[in-house]
Amino acid sequence: MDKTALQYLDGFFGVVRRKAADDPKFALELVEALGGNVLFEGEDIVGVIDPVVLVLKREEAKFRAIFADRTVTQLKAVMTANNLAEASEMKGKKKPELLDLLYASAKAASEARS
Repeated sequence: MDKTALQYLDGFFGVVRRKAADDPKFALELVEALGGNVLFEGEDIVGVIDPVVLVLKREEAKFRAIFADRTVTQLKAVMTANNLAEASEMKGKKKPELLDLLYASAKAASEARS
């Protein structure tokens, strides 16, 4: 059955939207390709955000704001998943100290990649 151009586009964008809803990393890539900044609210960001890439794209205050509302457990998971800190480095640290460690480790890793 033939469709109008808008019907085809509605179908296409529906597929893209569903895929983005199921895959936050894909959604992030799409938005960044469009030049946008993604706001993460209450999402599990482990495996979605690469702090090393993020530190290259955002100034320090924005970098910290992205992680500021995360729990201690989530911050540790982000650092572990991205090989930015060992458990021994994170042990006993409170949230502000973990944010400092995350930023410093991501910055150092980004400089090492350059």
